Amino acid sequence: MKIGIDVDDTLANTKDLITEYAIRYDKKYFRGKGIIHPEIYDLCGMFDWSREEKKQFMKECIEEIADKVTVKENAAMVLTKLKEEGNEIYIITYRTTKRYKNPQKTTENWLLKHQIPYDKLIVNSGPKGIVCKNNKIDLLIDDNLEHCLDAINYNVDTLVFDSPYNRDKQELPRVSSWMEVYEKLKRR
Repeated sequence: MKIGIDVDDTLANTKDLITEYAIRYDKKYFRGKGIIHPEIYDLCGMFDWSREEKKQFMKECIEEIADKVTVKENAAMVLTKLKEEGNEIYIITYRTTKRYKNPQKTTENWLLKHQIPYDKLIVNSGPKGIVCKNNKIDLLIDDNLEHCLDAINYNVDTLVFDSPYNRDKQELPRVSSWMEVYEKLKRR
């Protein structure tokens, strides 16, 4: 089976670290109000920042965050097992050159650092449905509902990695841990 896997908030605990950095940044450079709307995923809504303020924060902090972000519990072990069982792992990330100096290298370094096995890394992915179709992906695991719905439009199965910001589409198959991912795949 070819499995497509997102990085941020699927393999990595990115949202938590971005939020931690953003709280400090808001206090130091902006209004210092902190989180206003915790249920909103986008930093502009969460912190009441302008698009320019968000852009400034991301430009100054995203590279450091991408380097320091931790891997989700059991992700490396589960992907190692899946590879050993003959599955192909495609890391498909929306990380773009708009935010990263070199999204390919940044992501490769992080995957190596955390011993995440993979067959192919795709950055600047854009809509993930067409990426999955073009790479003959059987299953996409992602926290972003839009990417999962796009993949479904191309007849690609999906698992939504559960998060408070994606619970409005409960009808999609979802998982809350990498052990649960493994159990669901074993039953396929």
